[in-house]
Amino acid sequence: MVGWPALLCALFVAAPDPGISEAPPVTDARARCPDADVVWAGATALVGAARLPPVDKRPTLQIDDLGARYRVAIAGRSREVVDEARDCGRRAQVAAVFVALTLAPPEGPAPEAPTPTPAAPPTKRLPVRLEAAPTLGASLLAAPDRAATVGGLVRVALGGGRIAALAGVGASFGAHADDAPGHVRERRFSADAGARLGGRWQGLEAGLDVEAVAAWLQVAPSGGASTGTVDVGGRLGGIVTLGHGRVMPIFGFSIDISALPRALALEPDGVVGHTSWLRASGFAGVALRLLP
Repeated sequence: MVGWPALLCALFVAAPDPGISEAPPVTDARARCPDADVVWAGATALVGAARLPPVDKRPTLQIDDLGARYRVAIAGRSREVVDEARDCGRRAQVAAVFVALTLAPPEGPAPEAPTPTPAAPPTKRLPVRLEAAPTLGASLLAAPDRAATVGGLVRVALGGGRIAALAGVGASFGAHADDAPGHVRERRFSADAGARLGGRWQGLEAGLDVEAVAAWLQVAPSGGASTGTVDVGGRLGGIVTLGHGRVMPIFGFSIDISALPRALALEPDGVVGHTSWLRASGFAGVALRLLP
């Protein structure tokens, strides 16, 4: 059984030309082209015998062959169709559709073409990159002593464009002289979190980092036991990234400020100084683009 969209298409393709004038039927042409029995058989194949009236109760099917046209009439409805080729098989198909639609119309409205579903927009993923670099810096202590430090940092940047979130860890190691005998070793292990404000210009990216920093600081005299304290502060830094590939060189600097330097005590000397209140460092390393 053929669906209703096919029936409607077949009928409208063979729609009559309203400008054609009435013409007398060809002599003895009724039921010749197309044949009425062929039309009934086609209508039955389209909608099934159960939806058509029984043979003895069928309305009169009138088919007039007008030469280049033909007219089909049944149950008070008629349709005139142009067919200059006089293709009887094609005429029978079109007439069968008309008869089926007249005697067994579709139940409910004709189905509408489905509305195309718009394509889902591509999923946007935040850029993620990993930065790693050795560092070289200097500490400005509470006393006028300065100490060189070496260390490293590992940081994750989440986001891109004008703003990104930052989180990382770092370590630095140094030694300086003070009132205690010999040299004092300093070890600092820090964790930081903050934001990066940046921009992109052709082959490079530049950013300004603002972060909060918490550190565990250990100091010890040469050959002596160490003591530790927690140091908190802020960090201001800058970074330049070259290129836009998966692996990119980075260069930058940072300045750490401790608003409340902690006192450092060593046995048996007692307080020998305070934590560094200002530290500056530079780094050169690589950034690995993880996503996207």
